[in-house]
Amino acid sequence: MSVLLSLDFFSAVEVAFFFQRMLDASDIYFIYAVFSVLIFVLEVPAGYLGDKIGHKNSILLGLLCGVAGFTGFIVSSGFWGIIISYMMMAMMTSLISGSDDAILYECLEKEKRQGDFGSVYAKVASLGYIGSIAGSILSGFIARFSLKANIVIQIILLFVVIIILFGIRVEKKHGGERENERGSLANTIMQSKSLIIILILAGFFMASTLIGTKFSQQIMLDADIPLAFFGVFAALNTLIASLFSYVASKVKKIPLYFTLIAPSLVLVLIGIGKNGFLVFLLFVSSASRAIGNVKITTLINQRISSNYRATINSMKSLLFRLFYSGIILMCGKFADINIYLAVMCSGIILLISISMCYIVRKVYVKNDISETYIQQNL
Repeated sequence: MSVLLSLDFFSAVEVAFFFQRMLDASDIYFIYAVFSVLIFVLEVPAGYLGDKIGHKNSILLGLLCGVAGFTGFIVSSGFWGIIISYMMMAMMTSLISGSDDAILYECLEKEKRQGDFGSVYAKVASLGYIGSIAGSILSGFIARFSLKANIVIQIILLFVVIIILFGIRVEKKHGGERENERGSLANTIMQSKSLIIILILAGFFMASTLIGTKFSQQIMLDADIPLAFFGVFAALNTLIASLFSYVASKVKKIPLYFTLIAPSLVLVLIGIGKNGFLVFLLFVSSASRAIGNVKITTLINQRISSNYRATINSMKSLLFRLFYSGIILMCGKFADINIYLAVMCSGIILLISISMCYIVRKVYVKNDISETYIQQNL
């Protein structure tokens, strides 16, 4: 199911699709910001809903919202029609986010293999990246004939995933057990200073990787790189992420701080260089994203109860969307003037934010028991 969801035929060419719909760059980045704000509002409630009604049911609702959102891209032609479609996409992202990780952990917990979550999650992520490679390569070539065809294929894939979802079997938690877990949710968060810092770091880190991806298409357009190569570029990025994701749980020599700031440094270098071909530096960001995502997700999931795994993972995504939406909205305004100015400003903001959070973690969390685990494993 993860692999099929990762077969993305739209993201690699979405900027070109929106330009075809006569939207300006500032309109596009404003839509991205609205999308992130919507996810920010929906993330935690959707995560709690997943814990309440079941992670499988939450994913099903999300997939149905995705079908509605992609259909909206086809039938709508104006700015507000696309905004409404992105509202449905935001609901899909929020309802699936956290619940997919929770199901994976529950399957391992059922087999008493919780300790293998890091390595298994890394392999699942790697397979997902491979699926994304196939979608990205094909998307650019399909787009040469029809950008709408990319969206139609995406809708068909979502229906296939819905069918597969019915074959997943998970154990239901008893109401009393859930009630006890509700009482410990606040304590789980507040008693671990490192968990709070890791959630914030994860938010800024994830924002830095997505911002680079969103700006990359306009950078390539500025460098007159052919549209057909967009899919290939996205595929190469994903291939690198897949390879590094597969070995992420075994990589311990790369300092965590370097992993976290690498995407921000890449944005700064591209902005300073003012050369569209520097977009290939984003390959470094892909490697960093793969390693950092696996390690941070593992650290978070090992600190929380299974019954609230979706909720707390949603908090991580909420912070990510908050930081991303603020930065892309502010720096996206510069994209109409100069794309490189927008990239450089976003990189500087993220670099400073991540560094400050990392310093706070090092200075104020020395006595946190869970911090000892971080030092031993990262």
